[in-house]
Amino acid sequence: MKYIITEQQQENLIYDYLNKYIESGCVKIKKAGRYMSVDVESPSYFEWNGFDRSDASKIKIFLKKNSFQYAFGDYIKEF
Repeated sequence: MKYIITEQQQENLIYDYLNKYIESGCVKIKKAGRYMSVDVESPSYFEWNGFDRSDASKIKIFLKKNSFQYAFGDYIKEF
């Protein structure tokens, strides 16, 4: 069985996954038109905010698996 995920559902999935990191400032999301940009802070910043250093790498892998491209220091995707 195949599932079709809408763009809005995919955006919600990303926000849900990143929410605790957004609230702490470890991750910043910007939207401009059809583009979403995600800025991931350094592993030490994650650690300073009470998370595991490896969470930064896990987020980057998650973004790549969800078709984000790395450019200009951010992960960017068109929806």
